[in-house]
Amino acid sequence: MRSPEDRRAFYRVQYTGSGRPAIRAGDVMGAVLDVSERGLRYATGEPPGVATGNGLSAQVRFGDGSTVHVRGMVTRVDGHEVSVRLFSPGLSLGVILNEQRRLRALQRVLTITTPPLITNATR
Repeated sequence: MRSPEDRRAFYRVQYTGSGRPAIRAGDVMGAVLDVSERGLRYATGEPPGVATGNGLSAQVRFGDGSTVHVRGMVTRVDGHEVSVRLFSPGLSLGVILNEQRRLRALQRVLTITTPPLITNATR
């Protein structure tokens, strides 16, 4: 078992709002909340149908359209959220870095600047 300091040995991409990859595990669809080379966490809109210790096989579809098949073991189920430790080889560092770049680009596109306030005095 890994020590607490070693548990986050892999870079993790956390998703908020738009831009989340989709995941399909059997007949259950969900949204990926965070992902690393060796694990992921996802949420479903319905009971996930898995329990801690279950094996999991799923397809993850990233925002760039690429799809990756993953296999792992469920390490935690909390309501509709599921944490999975991925079996080797997991996700490549290239996939993780591509997601980081994609999210940064998306964040730049979504940055909204507030227009100047128009008042009667400025008309």
